[in-house]
Amino acid sequence: MRIEHLKWVLVDLIVDLATTSKLFREIKSREGFDPFSNQYHLGLCRLCNSSAIIALSRLWEALDGYNKEIKDFPAELFQRARSIKQEIEKKKVYQFRSKYTAHLFDKDTKEPLNLEEGYRRLTEIVGNDMVELEEFYEWLCPENIDEAPCDSVAAVVTDLRDYCSELIGHAERP
Repeated sequence: MRIEHLKWVLVDLIVDLATTSKLFREIKSREGFDPFSNQYHLGLCRLCNSSAIIALSRLWEALDGYNKEIKDFPAELFQRARSIKQEIEKKKVYQFRSKYTAHLFDKDTKEPLNLEEGYRRLTEIVGNDMVELEEFYEWLCPENIDEAPCDSVAAVVTDLRDYCSELIGHAERP
């Protein structure tokens, strides 16, 4: 039952990762796109970044919570999943989500969050300029998912989902 639940979590994550990355590419390709001077473009980038951070946080929780099961997967797949989890941890995505995403006040100090610190931490995750932002979304889910490098987040999540399906079959979603 846990493998089946994990599979459906992974199915949802694939949709979220692909949709967020595709939306970012679509808005970036608009003529005159400039999130640094256009508030609407900035809002679209925030939407994509928030969605990506939530998806990566959910993935981290899945990799952590289902670690016992994933350890029994083929060694190469387990290592790839572990590498993604370590990258999420290195970027401190989960901590950012817990402190800044959808929050205005620090839960410990009860003081307003420092916006400059929040922005600095966000750029450590998604990048500091358009080139780094594009690289982040390419790591998340390459434009051509079928030719994705095996170390992209979407490729690892897809392979995890496929292995779960091998174990339990292709049942209907509960």
